[in-house]
Parts: sequence; structure tokens; C-alpha cells
Amino acid sequence: MQRILNDKSEDISNSEMPRLKELMHVSRRDRARSMTDSGFTLIELLVVIAIIGLLASMLLPTLSKAKERAKRTQCLSQVRQIQLAIQMYADDHDDYLPPRSYQSGAVWMDRMQSYHQNPSVLRCPMDRGETRTSYLFNGFLDYFAVESFQGDWDSFFGAYKAGGFPGMKLTSVPEPSNTILIGERKTDSDGDAYMDIWPPEYGSDHLTEVAHGKHGADAAGRGGGSNYGFVDGSARFLKFGEAFSPLNLWAVTERFRNASLPEL
Repeated sequence: MQRILNDKSEDISNSEMPRLKELMHVSRRDRARSMTDSGFTLIELLVVIAIIGLLASMLLPTLSKAKERAKRTQCLSQVRQIQLAIQMYADDHDDYLPPRSYQSGAVWMDRMQSYHQNPSVLRCPMDRGETRTSYLFNGFLDYFAVESFQGDWDSFFGAYKAGGFPGMKLTSVPEPSNTILIGERKTDSDGDAYMDIWPPEYGSDHLTEVAHGKHGADAAGRGGGSNYGFVDGSARFLKFGEAFSPLNLWAVTERFRNASLPEL
């Protein structure tokens, strides 16, 4: 009986062997086709790369603008810190601001060191290199020329060349909330520390020193705007040209606030 069963089993195995081989071949072929179907063709890969490139080109300008806005915000924060330091200086000096002077090589930021204590606050994040400060201090020359020297330009220039002028008293500024105390300087400035207002025939630092579009200007340097600190302690962003038109916000006297200036 056992031999009969063994013979029958052997006959079944021999008869099924071709079928089993065929099934195994089909299975391997299906697995190979499945692996091929689940992969990417060269064209599909190129399409994916093109889509990624397109998305990157759309996102990069947005990211760049966001980074620029962050720098502008940080710069405005620094202007506020400088404003606070200036106010503390004035509190300690009978309401007088630092003098407009280069005596002994010291300028306004040198006199402020003990109040801000951090030199980096004087540099806008937009500036690089060896720039000591990114900001100009109002020299209030129009006030001294008109109020102190009554328009006597010879005496005025004599005092100017002799060392400068004393500090401006805060209470002498008639419109403190609308008069600029500090503003941003051009990156390629020659290192001037003060914004000096001259009669139109003498020119003005508003062309050579003041950065009107430090943040967001176009390739020609126009558009955008800059951060400014005002005599009342406030700070705000002004669009290109707004610091000088329709009023010269750097000036104290009516004559100079309303004077026409050369076009930017």
C-alpha cells in the first residue's frame, strides 16, 4: 500500500512540475514589472526638478523681502535704543543734547558710550564692513545760524570752523514730534557724524550723507525708505523723500523747514 501511495505521489509531482515552474516564472516577471512601474522615468524626474525650481524661484523673492523687513525692524529697534540713550544724556545735562562738535576728535556717539554701552547698536544690520555708525545726528545748524547769529554768516562760519556749537536744548525745538534727531546715513558716506543743513546755495548733507532709501530701494537707489528718530523720543519709518518734502523735518526754524532743496 505504501509503495502505491509513493508511486502516485511521484506521478502527481512529476505532472505538476511544469505548472509550478510556469507559476514561478510568472511571479518573477510580475515582481520585475511591479518594480519598474513603481519607479520614476527620466522625463518624470526632469518634470519634478523643473517644478521644484519654479517653486524656489517664486519663494526666494518672498524670503528675501521677509529678511529685508526683519533688518528694517531691527534697525528701527536700534534707533529707539539710541533715542533712549540720548534722552538719558539730556536728563544728565540739564535738557541739552550732545554738542555739534569735533573737538578732541570726539563726536556725539563718543559722548553716548556710557549710556548705550553696546557699540553694535550704532550699526544698522544693513551695513557691513568697518562702519562705526550708521546714523547721523542733527547738527541743528539752521537754529544756530538764525537764532544765535541772526543770519550773520561770517560769524557763523567762524564759530563753525573754530570747533562747532553747543548742544541744542530740547525745549528750544518747537515741533519735537516732527523734527528729526537722528537718521540713517548712506553706506558709502565719507564718515560724517552730523546732518548739517546749509542754505541752498551752499548745498546740503541731504544729498551727500542722508540715506533716503536704506531699506527697500531699487537698483538706482530710489524708493523704499529709512528709519528716523525724533526729538520727542519717538522713532518711525519714512518713505523715500518724506524727510525733506513737503517740509524739511531736519530743520528747526520756519525759514529752513520751508526752504526748497535741490531734487534728490
